[in-house]
Amino acid sequence: MKKSIILFIFIIAFMLVGCKNTNSSTNNNPNTNNNSTTPNVEDTTQITTKKDEYQFMNRTIIDTHQTYNLGDVKYPDELWNVPEYELEPSLDFTDDPNFPKGVHGLFYASPITYNGKQTKIAAYIGYPENASENNKVPAIVLVHGGLGTAIPDWVKYWNDLGFAAIAMDTEGAEPIKGVSNYNNVHMERNRYENDETYTCGPTNVGFSDVDKPLSEQWMYHATSAVILATSILYNSDKVDKQRVGMTGISWGSMIASIVVGYDDRISFCMPIYGALSLDSSCSGFRTIYGSQTQIDRWDHLNGLKQTNCKMFYVTSTTDFAFSMDAASRSSKAANGFVLYKKGFDHGQDKGALEGNLPFFAKYYCGMESEFLEIMNNPTRENPTLKIRTYGDVEINSIKIVYTDAQKPDKSAQWDSKNVKVIEGLTEYYLNIPESTYCYVQIKYNNNLEVCSYIL
Repeated sequence: MKKSIILFIFIIAFMLVGCKNTNSSTNNNPNTNNNSTTPNVEDTTQITTKKDEYQFMNRTIIDTHQTYNLGDVKYPDELWNVPEYELEPSLDFTDDPNFPKGVHGLFYASPITYNGKQTKIAAYIGYPENASENNKVPAIVLVHGGLGTAIPDWVKYWNDLGFAAIAMDTEGAEPIKGVSNYNNVHMERNRYENDETYTCGPTNVGFSDVDKPLSEQWMYHATSAVILATSILYNSDKVDKQRVGMTGISWGSMIASIVVGYDDRISFCMPIYGALSLDSSCSGFRTIYGSQTQIDRWDHLNGLKQTNCKMFYVTSTTDFAFSMDAASRSSKAANGFVLYKKGFDHGQDKGALEGNLPFFAKYYCGMESEFLEIMNNPTRENPTLKIRTYGDVEINSIKIVYTDAQKPDKSAQWDSKNVKVIEGLTEYYLNIPESTYCYVQIKYNNNLEVCSYIL
């Protein structure tokens, strides 16, 4: 009798253990769903309930010279030093009631000569009210678009978000009263044009100055001006050197994309509208280089492939100058993020105030923020989407956006297919429609977005 009872207990225990192992097993087939009550949502059912918080990691920064040698573009090491500069009260326009409080104009000197003289560059700088040597803040460098100039309220916008900021002119110009994100008023040549010692830098002629020495070309001067402005901000005793970022609009996005390939001090960057690899794109700007020399010099992806900078490209699905494929390739080269926005008009104000940018910048800097990160971009060979969220994130929609157009340019007509969103799901196996181009679009927290690379 005792043996029978022992045998009965053993059998029951074995059955319980077997049931436990069966319920905890994992199905590795992404096309199969273990839970028969779960809707068919094209997923691998890898679920997490843990809310991730971004942990900022300090890194060793090369801050005395250019990081990489890319072709024939060489910048002097002195660009990584604080340039000679002085505050210029006449740029503060104190009689303008709309001029932002706490932002100050300045001129700084560049060792890059033009017509035999060093150049002077106009800029605006500002800090959050709580910034100090004992309370260092993150910082951001602001690069305007074509036919623009240094913009003071752009600096103030980022100051109010907790960032020190500097906005410089890249075209030898000087801002005048009334300048703002909505009104790029300026003098085409700054006050040093006919100075005995200094001069202003070249105007934006694109890449048509290929026959001039590199040191006399506009893009070389523009990128040098941005590196010098970074030196002013980076070396401020109020700035956290580990958290210096950059954003650029249109032409400024191209400049920013180039600079991060040379300047290791830029830890995060948000180019708006533009990108690199334009010559291989379907964008309106694909023909701007005019020669293979300029393509090889300025349009390659080698710098982005080597940079330590975390990139977030934001562009429009219908932009007249830049196309989605260039933004996708540039972002992919840097292992970064990308967003293609429908109906995103091209302009300084629209680009400067784009709503996703503060969330990305704060997320990167380890500040309180919400951000959705695509950990694995799907491909046609492996259509698995993996995501991770930071802060309070509620996913509103996941869509596969696709087209049969021959090019992903402004004339392409896009359709979309919804993917069912399940709370806590971090991995989705997608059924990619037949198409020439497609990408995944994720909307979250009602007004934030991120996309995958173009497939």
